[in-house]
Amino acid sequence: MKTTNKIFYNMIVLFALISMANAQTPINSDFTYQGELVFNNQLANGAYDFEINAYDALTDGNIYDAPYSVDAISVVNGIFQIPLDYGNETFMGDEVYLEISVRENGSGQPYELLSPRQKINNAPYAIHAQYVGADAVTNTEILDGSIGEQDLANNSVTSDKIASNAVGNSEIISTQVQRRVSGSCTVGSYIRSVNEDGSVVCETDSTGNSNITSEDIVDGTIANVDLADNSIGSNEIINQSITSNDIASDSITASMITVNAVGSNEIAPSAVGESEINSAEVQSRVSQTCDEGFYLRGINEDGSVQCQQLPFGSKHDLFSIGSSRYISIAIMPSNGFPIISYTNSSGRLSVYECTNLLCTSGVVRNLESYFGAGYSSKITILPSGLPIISYDDITNDDLKVYRCLTFNCSSGSPVALDEMGDVGSFPSITTGNTGLPIMSYIDNDNNSLKVRACFNSMCTTGNDWVLDSNSVKFESSIVIRPSTGLPLISYFGDNKLKLYNCTNSFCSSGNSIVLDSSVNEVGRYANIVFDSSNIPLISYHDETNGDLKLYRCNDENCSTGSSRILESNGNVGNFSSIAFNPADSTAIISFVDITNSSLKLYKCSNSDCTIGSTHVLDSSSYLKQGTSIVINNENKPQVAYKSNDKLAIYSCFDAECDR
Repeated sequence: MKTTNKIFYNMIVLFALISMANAQTPINSDFTYQGELVFNNQLANGAYDFEINAYDALTDGNIYDAPYSVDAISVVNGIFQIPLDYGNETFMGDEVYLEISVRENGSGQPYELLSPRQKINNAPYAIHAQYVGADAVTNTEILDGSIGEQDLANNSVTSDKIASNAVGNSEIISTQVQRRVSGSCTVGSYIRSVNEDGSVVCETDSTGNSNITSEDIVDGTIANVDLADNSIGSNEIINQSITSNDIASDSITASMITVNAVGSNEIAPSAVGESEINSAEVQSRVSQTCDEGFYLRGINEDGSVQCQQLPFGSKHDLFSIGSSRYISIAIMPSNGFPIISYTNSSGRLSVYECTNLLCTSGVVRNLESYFGAGYSSKITILPSGLPIISYDDITNDDLKVYRCLTFNCSSGSPVALDEMGDVGSFPSITTGNTGLPIMSYIDNDNNSLKVRACFNSMCTTGNDWVLDSNSVKFESSIVIRPSTGLPLISYFGDNKLKLYNCTNSFCSSGNSIVLDSSVNEVGRYANIVFDSSNIPLISYHDETNGDLKLYRCNDENCSTGSSRILESNGNVGNFSSIAFNPADSTAIISFVDITNSSLKLYKCSNSDCTIGSTHVLDSSSYLKQGTSIVINNENKPQVAYKSNDKLAIYSCFDAECDR
């Protein structure tokens, strides 16, 4: 499919400007794009779906707004018209290019990108409008009352802009600005208040030359400026005569009070509270505590506390999750706390929302309603900050996702994606440059690797494709290449470690390559991540020798690379999960040592991971399963895993996680 575009944008903008000059209501920001569509060298006819993005450059560049999609546009003899509206902020004087993609309506196929992008040209009077000269706009061009405070720059109205005597009684709001005070009181009277119109209210001075007594003092009117240093002694205070009502906030300081003048007899019970103390000198009530795993480092003036994580890693067993083996962890952008997806003891999809950094407390949320809906879950965070979870519904043998509508999954809904046979096993999920989810998973009926691309963020529409039918089983891992936005999938196929290189954003086409076939069975638990140079790193298990291995690619497409053994002492490397820490530019891998029933961590010491070391994180119980590692917002690794049939989390103290 190709397209020939005829741009009538200049004529449309010119008409809008002419109409706006005489209209009483401002014009909208919408406009019409018209073009000619050719399909298989013939003028197209029928209904087509269009997706149009606005960019600031002919190639690459920045996108102005979210994709603009319109469906079922009628095309007659190649000619079509599309209503568009990118708001007022897109057309602010910079160049705008439209990137157009099209597909036949109802086909379910991915959009086909039309090239090149189409430039929105200028209309002659629109060009002139950018460069209106000084003094070009006079009062005859300004509609009465149309210039409001939002049109005036801060501090733009100065004294030289205001005519002499321009501001009088009629120009002020007298409830907010005082009119000229014109009244006065006679001798022996004082001004008690000033009225809105400037007149005064007088009251006779009842004290005359007599002494001032307590009845003559308005509560709280004696402040520190009225008291001489050391003027208040015990002789001046009647027992318990001073209460909080008699003391203005912060009015009495240490210099006003004679040493030991105020004792318990002089202060009424509960008279001194926060408003009566100088909090820079007297501590407000300490009302907070530190979470488990943190120590008290300091106390703030207002009584809040400063906490610091204890200088060692910590493990927390959360609760029983039954036979679940696969667990997945992510970090909530809203607060930096972990969120964990898992299968609960009733065989349903659930999440645990941690309510602090170390996950010592949290909230359980059961997402699915029946047994079997929630196996092999993987959680990721969309660009919107909302989680989305892929999982296997083993009751119906379907691939599903749960789309969270809040940052902690307190609300949301499940969506069935692929229901054709026994599908959906071991799904892996990520989001592409468009922000739309894409998943790799296993078709058990055909031992095939499949991919599901969502066409919207809710995943209510999309398509799936078979990528490799050569004896594929168990886990896969999908990521998006940073430079191209194209997916890359590591997986276990034909008893080898393999990689599928997608050649478009939906992964409907591509090629499969073998990375490691050194032994009879190698490549299970394949987990892929990119380093700081966009080079893929894949952790996996050598089933024949029981080793933990790493494959490092030589380029972003992994056309060549090399494998190395990281740990070979016993049956190790099971349930591996890899993450890359930007704090020290090294990879870190969590895995299970079945021989010693331990949760372990392999920490690379350089970017190539040619050297590194193994640390035991948990050896307190029998076989650990389903590890998932993430780097939190403090650049510290956190590992979610299964221990003694319980969901557990290990939080490292530092990037090395060696203590």
